[in-house]
Amino acid sequence: MKKINLPILLFTVAILSGCATRQEIKTFQSQMDHLVSKNAKQSQQLERLDSLFVEMILIQRQNQANYDSDLAQSQQQMRTIESILRESGLKVNRLTQQIEKMEDNISDRIESQTMSEDTSIENVSVNARQIFETAQLDFNRGKFDLARISFEQFLSLFPNSILADDAQYYLAECLYNLGKYSLARREYLNLIDKNPDSEFVPAALYKAGMASMKMDDLKNAKKYFEKLVKNHSQSLEVPLGKEKLKELKSW
Repeated sequence: MKKINLPILLFTVAILSGCATRQEIKTFQSQMDHLVSKNAKQSQQLERLDSLFVEMILIQRQNQANYDSDLAQSQQQMRTIESILRESGLKVNRLTQQIEKMEDNISDRIESQTMSEDTSIENVSVNARQIFETAQLDFNRGKFDLARISFEQFLSLFPNSILADDAQYYLAECLYNLGKYSLARREYLNLIDKNPDSEFVPAALYKAGMASMKMDDLKNAKKYFEKLVKNHSQSLEVPLGKEKLKELKSW
């Protein structure tokens, strides 16, 4: 039920009955104008609220559309990642097959050399260099798994070769690059023990220290760097070893 403004009703009755003065009529007119203005402002506020409500609905719809778009994009990215993972798995399988095939070829070559009774020393030397060069080529190409196999076979077949210390060092390097730091350190130390006069000894000491740091074995890392600096003062690795000793002091 609509609320009736009692003062206005009474004043209207007074006018109709001829009892209102001119001043009262002016006052009444002023109040009426104020009410009309107030109603106009309220109407504007209502229109503004309606506009804001419509804008909120539009924003909500846009947010929903953006969410749907982001969801579709995320699903597409997931499908792409799954595809990459499947492809990576295939590549790993191919690499494993290549390694197995190479192992079989090397085993067949070793068996053939063992069974052959008329193989000359000259031919053995040629085969040794071929195996070493193949391993070094794989190493230079970053194929550390393949190079590792070839260097191990070389050392097994030709432990007294003039290239044995080279093969020993590069075997350790393969393991280091593959993240097998414990095995790499063992091979660096094998090189130092078996070939103490090798030109690779300073580098092997430095890399043994680096491998120890990778394993958080700081005590042994310091020992190898100190041995490098003390016993091989003219080697190119000494400045690097000194830098690592400074780092270890700050740890």
